Amino acid sequence: CAPFMLPLIVPPVPQPPSTPAPPAMSTDPADLLRDLARLAALGATQLAGTPPEEAFDRVTRLAVRLLGAPISLLSLIDGERQWIKSAAGVPEGAEAPRSIPVGRSICGTVAATGRPLVIADVDSELAASADAPMRAWGVRAYAGVPLVTREGHAVGVLCMADTRVRPWSDEDLAALRDLAALAVTEIEWRRARAERDSTSGALRTAEQLFRPLVEQSLVAIYLVQDGVFRYVNPRFLQVFGLPADWLDRSRGMLDLVDPQDHALVRENVRRRVTGEVDSVQYVLRGRRTDGALVHLEVHGSRIDVIEGARGLGGFH
Repeated sequence: CAPFMLPLIVPPVPQPPSTPAPPAMSTDPADLLRDLARLAALGATQLAGTPPEEAFDRVTRLAVRLLGAPISLLSLIDGERQWIKSAAGVPEGAEAPRSIPVGRSICGTVAATGRPLVIADVDSELAASADAPMRAWGVRAYAGVPLVTREGHAVGVLCMADTRVRPWSDEDLAALRDLAALAVTEIEWRRARAERDSTSGALRTAEQLFRPLVEQSLVAIYLVQDGVFRYVNPRFLQVFGLPADWLDRSRGMLDLVDPQDHALVRENVRRRVTGEVDSVQYVLRGRRTDGALVHLEVHGSRIDVIEGARGLGGFH
């Protein structure tokens, strides 16, 4: 009889779940202008919507002189509007608007793409014809370069406009780029100042909140830097019988420690400063101004940066 063959059944190999392809990045200028990182970079400058300033007016006036074109604008551009920060050479009797909807702005295209745009004859460019102010000023040629921050975000545009058809040269574009770089330097400085002011404000608020807690604490609190006391609270002064003006002159951290415990204190300071430990807890003997001996339990921690140097804080 014929041999009997068992059918071989191979289980299907499980397939890993398919990963959906990431959505394609939009190339729509409106979407590019609404990029959150770009808008955050612009917001950090705190310049959009602010009045003209001489620092930026100087750039546009210089652009007019160097490139020999009658009009120059420097603008900050958010997701909806082009905010004109400076305008030089606007025709007499005309007035530069404070802002323009980006949908009708040539500069909006430059900020969206982050690339220079050169138009020798705006009549040949449909998008340029929608820029109402430019048309009202009789503009026939346009050249614009983005104002790009150090993180690569185009937050605005420096542009030139001529009232005649003009084939912009490589030298023209190079000069415009250099002037834009000057404007970006000013913008970055403004942003750094705004961030510094914000940080200083936060520190002042924190100090206002925490100083009363420290000043009224029932625990003696101190701060030591470079081996000398930088701060002690009222309770610390009370524990050692010290006057309120005790810190009017430099005071060494061992001034209040019994000589028998100097080595103990030095060793615990060394361990914190070198990073061997972040905090310590130990008992030492202190000396009051009247000579009385006081036994203190010290809880100390390392503070990594205080005016550029390490410091030690603690309480008794």
